Amino acid sequence: MEPLRAVAGPHLAPHSAPTERPRLQLPRHLRQTIQKKVGEPVNLLIPFQGKPRPQVTWTKEGQPLVGEEVSVRNSPTDTILFIRAARRVHSGTYQVTVRIENMEDKATLVLQVVDKPSPPQDLQVTEAWGLNVALEWKPPQDDGNTELWGYTVQKADKKTMEWFTVLEHYRRTHCVVPELIIGNGYYFRVFSQNTVGSSDRAATTKEPVFIPRPGITYEPPNYKALDFSEAPSFTQPLVNRSVIAGYNTMLCCAVRVPPGGAR
Repeated sequence: MEPLRAVAGPHLAPHSAPTERPRLQLPRHLRQTIQKKVGEPVNLLIPFQGKPRPQVTWTKEGQPLVGEEVSVRNSPTDTILFIRAARRVHSGTYQVTVRIENMEDKATLVLQVVDKPSPPQDLQVTEAWGLNVALEWKPPQDDGNTELWGYTVQKADKKTMEWFTVLEHYRRTHCVVPELIIGNGYYFRVFSQNTVGSSDRAATTKEPVFIPRPGITYEPPNYKALDFSEAPSFTQPLVNRSVIAGYNTMLCCAVRVPPGGAR
């Protein structure tokens, strides 16, 4: 008998690992502007899929992330952008990309870091009448990187220096403060407001405004200038008369005086 011989079968190539297209699963709350206050932490977690494990890349305004304040942590199923304490410079547009060979998926996030606004500018008293004082000012130089909600207007009596709110969430940059007390002096101040809160400082008037007591105003009479260019003259002189003792009598004459002349 012939010895058994091993017969080589057809060559089988090893199976390649299956590929799953990379895909980001951006949470709904990250699809709109992400607003954080200065000093708050930022923790943006974005799950993803893909096989083999995708390569993850973060950029800000199209540039690679730099600095130790912004860090990225990746796992096989998600990526996290982390900032320990947000600052205004961290505001901007971020983009995350997951890639497997020539396949990729991208997502864009907008981070807005907001702060309190600065105080209004150039607060002035424009008019004072009766029991009222008119104020005017300009918007703050820094709105805190978010929309202004308005202004808070306050007054303080010079005697007590206790501040009382006159207007709150006021949208205009001018107002009238009414119902002030006669004889008192007042200071005024204005704060800016946004979603974070009121400005740390206020615009304040430098000098007090006094509310005067009403009085009678003396108006001197208006005298016309006298004309002395022509002297008065008698047009009908006095005449001699004889009367009986005990009876009434009357003496008459006529005098011409120029307009505005002496009488």
